[in-house]
Amino acid sequence: MSPMATAPAIPKAMARVRNTEGKCPREARKFIFDLLKYNDNGNNEYSDYYYTSNLMTALANSLIPVKQKGDGIVYGAEEDEDELAAFRQAAVEEIERYRRMDEWILSYQNIYTRTALSCKKALMKAKIIPHNPAELFAYTHDGTMDLVRLEAFDGMTELGCLSNDNLLKYFISVMSTDASPFVRRKMYETFFLWLGAVALGEYSNTSSSPATPEQDMDGDTLIVEDVVSQEAKKALLARTTSIEGALKALREELKDNK
Repeated sequence: MSPMATAPAIPKAMARVRNTEGKCPREARKFIFDLLKYNDNGNNEYSDYYYTSNLMTALANSLIPVKQKGDGIVYGAEEDEDELAAFRQAAVEEIERYRRMDEWILSYQNIYTRTALSCKKALMKAKIIPHNPAELFAYTHDGTMDLVRLEAFDGMTELGCLSNDNLLKYFISVMSTDASPFVRRKMYETFFLWLGAVALGEYSNTSSSPATPEQDMDGDTLIVEDVVSQEAKKALLARTTSIEGALKALREELKDNK
């Protein structure tokens, strides 16, 4: 196996390292950032599009904190929040630089643009950067490469944009009438995944609220169990443990959607 094929494994693994706060340590993030920023393939007869794409993805993943189940790894000093914010901005700008580069010198199958959209989708979903689906929507129009359009539609779907009736109507229209059978089939797959996510409650506005404290006539605090909360918990359990419960929840979620 060639060194270029194995090279992304190290930064991808380092992007998954987390400290006790659930954050990727500064040293690991900086290592990935420098690999991407100072990557120079000018003297190589072979392209490094996939290698660079993997670095972009690894850099984005390193910015997303993960809730620790255990004690985590004690690695590196505690980082200042302003310093972390500055690094995040620099990392996003670096990913954007490759996206803009793709507008002048096309990468293989627009892989830089597709990867940049995937990274931004993940960062928006994790609330690392502002939620702005319009950045993805701009790539869904006719004339854009099919793979880029599909990446944009997939990102909008994962961000919950199909909860908007106008965007849902637009999605279904393209899914039904696009000239490319490949695009139509892939959009059907994305649409079915969205329906599954709706059935499981991923985009549901209802949530189980905690019990509400009240006081009795003597002034003692009582915990009154919220009936609505209990019903919501039962509904969530039903929709996530059986096909019948999921289908019932799906019909309930979309019953008023013409």
